[in-house]
Amino acid sequence: MSVPNNLTHARLRTWVNLDALPYRNHTGRELSLMLRKQKPLAVFYEMIGDDPELELIPDRYYKKFVDAGSIIRREVIIERCGKHLVRYVFYALPGEEWRIDAFILLIKTSSISGWNEGFSRMEGSLLGYEDWQNDAHIELTFKSRDE
Repeated sequence: MSVPNNLTHARLRTWVNLDALPYRNHTGRELSLMLRKQKPLAVFYEMIGDDPELELIPDRYYKKFVDAGSIIRREVIIERCGKHLVRYVFYALPGEEWRIDAFILLIKTSSISGWNEGFSRMEGSLLGYEDWQNDAHIELTFKSRDE
């Protein structure tokens, strides 16, 4: 069996709930989508004190694009639920920086009032998902709980 020349690596993982969505999730493809102008915002986070070896925030992949000005980077630390400090790193396309402020407001508000369908829809829209994709995500994550 021959391996295609364009296959540089593969990763096996277990099935997750999001695999049931009728579209391909942005997870793991954020930078390539942003470079093609198909994703306006990417958000990564880690709890302060997490193992630094995990590399949850992929700064090294974004650095040259941030340095060149083709992607905007912003970092904030937010207290969640009155007990956890969380480091958020946002990457936005130029002209889309407003999404960072909106996402921070979303985080802070939902931390006080709890997460709901409306916040989920807003999150998806800020990240660049289309309405039909948000509908499918909400159906999967919220409606299936009610059954």
